[in-house]
Amino acid sequence: MGMNLMEIFVFLFKRDYLLRYTEIDGLENLKKALEEKKGVILLGIHMGNWEICFALAKAMGIPLYILAEKQRKFPLLNKFLNEIRLSAGVKIIYAGQAKEAIRILKEGKVLGVVADHGIKEGIDADFFGRKVLTPTLAMRLALKTDAFVLPAYIFRRETWGHRLVIMPPLKIEKSYDFKTDLVNNLTKVNRVFEEVIREHPYDYLWSYRRFKYNKDIIVLILEDGITGHIRQSEALVELIKEVASEKGLLVKVERVKVEFKNRFFKTLQSLAVGSADKSYCRQCLWCLKNFLTQECFLKIKSIYADIVISCGTSVVGVNFVVSSLNQAKSIVIMRPSFLSTKRFNLVIIPKHDRPLKRKNIIVTLGALNLINEDYLKEHSDKLREYLGVNFIPEKDYIGLLIGGDAKNFHLEKDTVSDMICQIKSIAEKFSLGILVTTSRRTNKEIEVLVKKEFMDYPLCKFLVIANEYNPSFAIGGILGLSRIVIISPESISMISEAASSHRYVIVFQTTIDRKHKDFLYYMNKNEYIYTCLPKDLSKTMEKLLREQPTIKILNDKQVVKEGLRKIL
Repeated sequence: MGMNLMEIFVFLFKRDYLLRYTEIDGLENLKKALEEKKGVILLGIHMGNWEICFALAKAMGIPLYILAEKQRKFPLLNKFLNEIRLSAGVKIIYAGQAKEAIRILKEGKVLGVVADHGIKEGIDADFFGRKVLTPTLAMRLALKTDAFVLPAYIFRRETWGHRLVIMPPLKIEKSYDFKTDLVNNLTKVNRVFEEVIREHPYDYLWSYRRFKYNKDIIVLILEDGITGHIRQSEALVELIKEVASEKGLLVKVERVKVEFKNRFFKTLQSLAVGSADKSYCRQCLWCLKNFLTQECFLKIKSIYADIVISCGTSVVGVNFVVSSLNQAKSIVIMRPSFLSTKRFNLVIIPKHDRPLKRKNIIVTLGALNLINEDYLKEHSDKLREYLGVNFIPEKDYIGLLIGGDAKNFHLEKDTVSDMICQIKSIAEKFSLGILVTTSRRTNKEIEVLVKKEFMDYPLCKFLVIANEYNPSFAIGGILGLSRIVIISPESISMISEAASSHRYVIVFQTTIDRKHKDFLYYMNKNEYIYTCLPKDLSKTMEKLLREQPTIKILNDKQVVKEGLRKIL
């Protein structure tokens, strides 16, 4: 950019400098087109030192008009650039003067137009694999006047000076559908310049965000490998899609499993960005290059994203760096460890984590999840098909979701054994089937007990031991078919899913930590779930089945969507 600026001053005083140090390739294409007296559109992009092309036209004796946008925010810059262009013998017309442009072309003259402005108005055309709002004026003029369209670009030679390339005329497609012609021809233009940029990437200096007004959004999910965290991220993506559709936007999803070289580097990476500035992280990437595996680093670097989301403390530092690199919106689910919440565009924190009140913080009662009517129907249908002849009508089941050992929680065998007896008693009393699944965290002792109690029990229609066989439809199917669901208290994600399913949900309380106690308290207070001691399980089940109170559905989605609307 510095060289470009100096050269602009040089050619103001030394016109011969340009011809001496610029090689022109394809001038015959322009001269041949001018001989046809149909008008020529020189279609360029912001590449190399495009400003010197105007002086080259004068030096070659070719009268040139250019279509320019006024720099309304910077009037002095606008005046400076136009004085240079006028001194080079170029005549300027401005956007909005379409009639003047048509007149110029019909008189067989040359009009210079750029094809890569980022604009709010335009037509979607593919550019580097993305739908981008592409300026249509050049192609509208070509279709209207039958003018030749010659792509042209300039780049720096490896030694010194420049090379200006004027390509042969594009073959313009014309049919009876004007809009289709615009899309097809603009896509063809983008194809041409894609190849040019790939060949000379360092010469493409257009720093304006070409994709700023495009109608697709790329969302990058940074995964830490924990299933509950991944499901929350997926649920957030679905909400982003809903909000994006309101604004006429399409969402594409990319996923990267974040892999550190070792556990020490996992902690060190977040510390490394603890006080870093976004603009510095955008250029540095040192912590990613040195702390992530090479494969993971290269994959992250190769993906462009408009939104970066993550769930879990181990990847929050990576989110900060990657969103900085892409100048993307950053969304974090759960408290971002020791990094300040101010460093992210949106932070989604459950109430039991006692978040601060800030404009960018969204407070939820439970964990984000994918549960809705379509999800339940899809998984219920799969479970129905699996059950086959053993299937009994929907909502004539008791669902039992058994978790497992976690930090500060241990599931006791005697507790589970007592609960199973109570569940069997209620199932027999109300003629209900039983659907059961364990989790991957369920310990072996509990698994043996569950198999012993339910394997040959006639009212148990579905039994999953997750460490042996774990069908993807198990939890969704159980929630979809059950009238009442019993859940162990350690899994916030599973309880949130059940509370979103429009079913009676009972969580039995045992020894748990403060965070889980707060979570269950808020959920019970708002009547999304019912809590009870293990010994009172049958009483609670019978009361719900007989009285059938109104079911309240956990719906954190609306508050999250409001937050998303502010940043999309």
